[in-house]
Amino acid sequence: MAPNSKQAKNNAASALSEQQRCAIFSIILIALVWLAFGVNSLSLQTSNDHLTLQWQHILSGEYWRTLSAFFVHSNVTHAGMNVAGLILITWHWRHCLTLKSYTFTLLISALTVNIGYAVLTPVTTEYFGFSALLYALITSNCLLSIRQEKWASIAILAAVSIAVLQPAFVDGAGQASHALIGVRVATESHLYGWLGGLIAGGALWFYEQKSSLSKLTVT
Repeated sequence: MAPNSKQAKNNAASALSEQQRCAIFSIILIALVWLAFGVNSLSLQTSNDHLTLQWQHILSGEYWRTLSAFFVHSNVTHAGMNVAGLILITWHWRHCLTLKSYTFTLLISALTVNIGYAVLTPVTTEYFGFSALLYALITSNCLLSIRQEKWASIAILAAVSIAVLQPAFVDGAGQASHALIGVRVATESHLYGWLGGLIAGGALWFYEQKSSLSKLTVT
């Protein structure tokens, strides 16, 4: 077998393995969303109060809220919309998404959402839902795939940026979603997640460029 052919097969196997890892990770995230929703639905008293992002409680030592809030949803429509969004994102970018970029983007965007609420919004503000992280994943993946899918990536990134920035200029943005999920749409969280996606995607893109340059200069 020719060396190039063998390398191509190894690369294909590696890509398939990466897709499987990302798929498994997505299944875990989806399971956590439905688990949180199920626990809340079966509870005689709402469990959301102990899981949502509320900084007055986090400052009192309830640090799990910095992560658990992203898996809490107001109703089955809210959870279903975000789960569908996650499936579409991981499917669309299945050829370039890696577990490293996936987890890094989620962690960075979760951090920016937490910092955003801690610094820029009142301490009594409550947040929950996965949508901020979805905006981060879309933004990061657009940056990482811009060389392979230039115009599609630019178009999607532009659309997401407009959707995130629109509430700052248009009164009543998000009211249609409000009617579906039964709570106020936390448009500020989408902005924080989008910023996290820009930071994570930019850092990963720079790392990839640096790694590629290093390989080219090695003799």
